[in-house]
Amino acid sequence: RGAKAIPNFQRERGMGSGMEMIVIPFHGQGHVFPCAQLSLQLATRGILVTVASPSELSSSISAACDHPLVRIVLLSLPPNPPDAPRHQTLFRSRLMAEPFAELLSQRAGPDPSGPPRPACVIFDAHCGWAVE
Repeated sequence: RGAKAIPNFQRERGMGSGMEMIVIPFHGQGHVFPCAQLSLQLATRGILVTVASPSELSSSISAACDHPLVRIVLLSLPPNPPDAPRHQTLFRSRLMAEPFAELLSQRAGPDPSGPPRPACVIFDAHCGWAVE
């Protein structure tokens, strides 16, 4: 069986289809690039992509997601304690839950002149809190 082609919303509906997807990368460098590549692939198909990223990744994610249909929303997290062990990185991801919930509530409002309601949220496996 052949693979199904991903629809090209840009060609079918014109640049900027009105559909939005939110992508949440994990804040490790090995996770940012694949999320950026996915975001760019979606954008080339005319889908507006909002990447919700911790502010500490602003330069990495901005450089990797250079496309007019990819927006970066930086989520502020409390600073990492200087003596925090590296293994606490997974727990740090959980701190994004509250700022992300605020972002999502802004998008789910009834205001028709506001930003579009996202069609879906795509998140890194280490960001399981996004399911809640």
